[in-house]
Parts: sequence; C-alpha cells; structure tokens
Amino acid sequence: MKNRFPVLLIIFFIFFTGYAINSTYVKLDSSRQNSKVFSSLIGELEYKLKPYQINRLKRKYIKIIDSIEKTRQSSNNTLDENSTDDTDENIKSVYTTSAVSQNIMDFNSLLTIYSKKYLTLPQDNTVDTKDVKKNTTDQVIDSDLESKGFPDVQSISQEQIDLQKSQLEGLKPILNDKDFADLLTLVTQMNESSAQSSPDMRRKILEVLNKYNQLNSYLILNQLCMKFDVIAYYELSGDTLVQRPLEGVSIKPISAQDQEKYKALINMQLKLFKDIHKKYFNGFFVFKDNDKSQLSYAGDFQNNQKGYLGIDAVDFSNVKSNDFERQRFYESMVKELARVVFLSSNQIDYSKSSGISDTDDFKSIKAYAKKDSYIQLFYDRFYNDLLYEDAIASYENKDSGAVNAFYLRHYYDYMNISQTIDPFRDMLQSATHFILEERPILNNVKEQKVRFFYEFSELSELRNKIQLNIKALED
Repeated sequence: MKNRFPVLLIIFFIFFTGYAINSTYVKLDSSRQNSKVFSSLIGELEYKLKPYQINRLKRKYIKIIDSIEKTRQSSNNTLDENSTDDTDENIKSVYTTSAVSQNIMDFNSLLTIYSKKYLTLPQDNTVDTKDVKKNTTDQVIDSDLESKGFPDVQSISQEQIDLQKSQLEGLKPILNDKDFADLLTLVTQMNESSAQSSPDMRRKILEVLNKYNQLNSYLILNQLCMKFDVIAYYELSGDTLVQRPLEGVSIKPISAQDQEKYKALINMQLKLFKDIHKKYFNGFFVFKDNDKSQLSYAGDFQNNQKGYLGIDAVDFSNVKSNDFERQRFYESMVKELARVVFLSSNQIDYSKSSGISDTDDFKSIKAYAKKDSYIQLFYDRFYNDLLYEDAIASYENKDSGAVNAFYLRHYYDYMNISQTIDPFRDMLQSATHFILEERPILNNVKEQKVRFFYEFSELSELRNKIQLNIKALED
C-alpha cells in the first residue's frame, strides 16, 4: 500500500492538472465573446501556430480575463462582458491596475515572440517598418500632432523661448490676474519638466484659455508649447482674403512677397473645400514648425464658428507643380477636415470637459464621444477594449520589434503601420482613403473600415463635393 501511494498521488496530480487546464479552455471556448476577442488578438497567428502554442496563449488570455473580473468585483464596478459602453473611468480603473496591465503585457510579449518567428510581410507590401518606434508617421499624409513633434529640452531654441515669452506678454492684459498667474505657473512647470506634449498639461492650459471666448485657444496653446509659430492669419471678406489680427496671438509682420505666397496657398485650401469651408472654418492661418511631421492643423473643435485651418508654408512651397506635394496637400487637408468633423460639438459632449487637448489619446476622446457618434460607431464595429490595450502594450513593450509584430498580426486590418497607434488615427486614415480613393471591393478589415463611411449620407455628400473640387483643381 505504501508503494502504491506515490503512484496514486501522481495519477491524482495528473488528473487534477488536466482538469484545471481543460476547465480553462472550456471557460474560453464556451464564451462566444471571449473566443471572438481572443481570435481578434492573435490575428494572423491563428493560421500559423501549433495547437500547443495556441493553448499557451489561451492560458495567458484567461489570466487577463480573470484579473479583469477580480478587479471589477473588488471595485464593485461589475460590467456586462458584452458591453461596449464602458466609461473612461471604468477603462482606467480596470486596465491600469497592475495585475491587469502586467497580464496584458505578458500576453503581448508572447504574441510578439510568435509573430517575429512565424509572420512576415506579404511580398507586395511596400511599407517600411524599420525603426517604427522612432518614426511611426506615415511618410505622405500623417499630419497628426504627436509627442515627437515637440522640442525636447535640449533642442529648444532661443527663438522658441522668445515666442513663448511674447505670447505670454500678449495674454497678460486679457486674462485676469488669477488666471494669468495660474497660466504662468503651468507654463513654468511645463518647461521645467519638458512636458510640452503632455495631454494633461495641455488640458490644464486649455482650461484657463477657454474661459475667454474671444481667444483662439488652440493656436495660443501651440505657441505656448513651442509646437509651431503662427506667421499669418486670414479671413474671407466676401470672396477676398484679408489678413486679420488674432486677439491674444503673437504674430510678427510679414513682407508683401510672403503675403502673396501665403494667400496662394490658402486659396488652394479654399478651392479644395469649395462649398464646404464656411461650415467648418472661420479663418485660415500659415505656420512654421520644428519638424516635417506637422503639415497642416485644424483646431477649436467645439466651436465651429471659430474653427480654423492651418498649413505649413515650408512643406508646401511647390504644391502647384509637384505631383507628390499636391497629393500630400490633398491628403493632409482632408485628414484635418475629418478631424474637425469627428470632433465637432454634435459628435463630442463638451459639457463633460473644458476641451479635448490635441495630443489626447483615444481613451480621453472616447470618454466624451456621444453614443451615436462616428467615433463610437467605428470603435464598436472594428475594435474591442483588449485589442486596443494590446496595441498600447506593443508601443510600451521593451522589445523594439513589438510594434512591427502587432502590425504583422493585423496586416489586413490596417492601411499602414502608423494607424496602429490608436483607433482615432486609424479612423482618420480610413476616412481620408474614403474621401480621396475609389470605393474598395475587397472584404478584409482595412477595406471594411473605408466602406464604413459610405453608410452615412452626409459623409458621402462631403466626399462627392471634394472629389469634384479636386477635379476642378486638376483641370
């Protein structure tokens, strides 16, 4: 009997272990939602991995699910597992806890290992994914504001410092003493911590500036943060472009030669958005920035009567005769128009916030998006929270190949690697293709994202107008 005890113990251990593992798989496979999300996370790996490798991923995935359930239970914040109506607070309370975030990172790390081992780009792919951590912007059309576009503390020039000082001096007679003191404190803290691109810092600055309706808050914000320098501002008087001052915005005098050059660029914008611009833009400005990533800029999303569209004159010095530059012009302008449409006050509930910073991540934007907004509908159709968290983990992963690995897993979901940064970037890029390209016919996800916008008559009408305007510009 003594000799049989170890054998029975081993048999019991094997049985218990097998039962536990099998129960784990049953927990995943019996839930249609869990199984669907798991498939969305592993992407193309589903067709490359052996069963034992899939099972290894399943075990790590179940750890994520269990940690989410425990977190929700402990915070008395239980949500329906099929709900797509999680608030920003819920997302933060669940996915930012150490247990959940660590399990997501562990899962992402294993996905990265398998992706690097088994996945390669299709032969016809032309996207350069080298050094994607350092340069994730699309080489042609990415005009998004992002942290790489802001100067680091070592590269700030005296000219930028002088611009910031001049901007502060221009605000002093407009703001009351308390607000100006608060703004000065924020700018000082921002400079000391090199936090020019911090969404939290920029929201705090916006909160002060947005108290004053006469101010163009987003232009002032970017001058204070040394992102770009506003060179000239124009408004239409009838059919004539007239240079105007901007209250609170520091602008230097320009030459007559530059005046003509800038007007020619803005007239290109007006022709591209003929019969459209009056609805979205009250003014147009020219700026210069510190890098090549910022081609154009649209701001003041919550107040369409004061919306404005900007262009970098240096980046578009030869737009009329250079085909590549002209195409880049169309794409960057259309993307900025899409940003204004998707962040307008009929899409975003600005009563919940003093303003969305132009460097906010998608979680912050989604928290204020209305239930029937384009943003929410796009997210519900093509994303789930864990897919988004896995994308974030790829960018935070210490493995420099994690972002490329994520793109390989989801190659048929994204037009290019820069779209993987967040769903809003993905949405802007897809909308740009919708407006400028022919209707796609394939059934992969990245083309479904483009076709999504055809479901809205108002967006199709916008597309048709821009297509006609481009044809007129090309003739």
